Amino acid sequence: MDRRGFLAAGAASLAGLSGCLGVIAEDAFDVGMTSNAFVPRESIAVPDHAPDWVPRGVPTHRATVGDPVVWENTGSRNHTVTAATPAHSTVEEMLDIEHTHGSGGHSGDEHHGEPTTTTESHDDHDHSHDAEPTTTTDSHEDHDHAHDSEPSGAGAADSAPYRLPTGAAFFASGGFDDEVNAVRSFVEELGGGGAISPGEQFVHTFEVPGWYHYYCIPHLAAGMVATVYVE
Repeated sequence: MDRRGFLAAGAASLAGLSGCLGVIAEDAFDVGMTSNAFVPRESIAVPDHAPDWVPRGVPTHRATVGDPVVWENTGSRNHTVTAATPAHSTVEEMLDIEHTHGSGGHSGDEHHGEPTTTTESHDDHDHSHDAEPTTTTDSHEDHDHAHDSEPSGAGAADSAPYRLPTGAAFFASGGFDDEVNAVRSFVEELGGGGAISPGEQFVHTFEVPGWYHYYCIPHLAAGMVATVYVE
């Protein structure tokens, strides 16, 4: 059901995973990743009829059910693609992020590029800091989390009740089963579990229509968030 993987840019194996992508060119991807931003090739505006929890003003890629979406790290820093779920407040606590777009978070930049303004060391250190999470996020469709709070503005992820469409699978680079384990692996493993290195790609096929909010673990505090709208 889920097809996800890391593939070196231009690798022939991508054609097998991506089907309709065919011959692989250097720019054969749907969403690029710069130092602290996701950059869809064609970003759409979030329509008025979208659920209230969907953040407005963030990069949004439109996809079709059954077609793979390809992310490529076009920058010089390690990144992740990690779906936001109801466990997101726990994640912010783990990363010591007081606000999703505030300071804190592990950069994952030890080996690539200049340091980001919001970094934190690979946390075998103490993750139980005093900052209280201000983001509530929903995911695994099997949980019934119908929160009422609304996004606090363009690009804001604070207090947003993120969720995955009913029946949809969690997705994250590294193939983790849930958001907390994805973040824990990145924080605790040397080199960052699930990290997408510069020049590498991550592929995921969405099988359920709806809205999916996701982020980069090491650059969440810098506002590296985005959305996929699947039709």
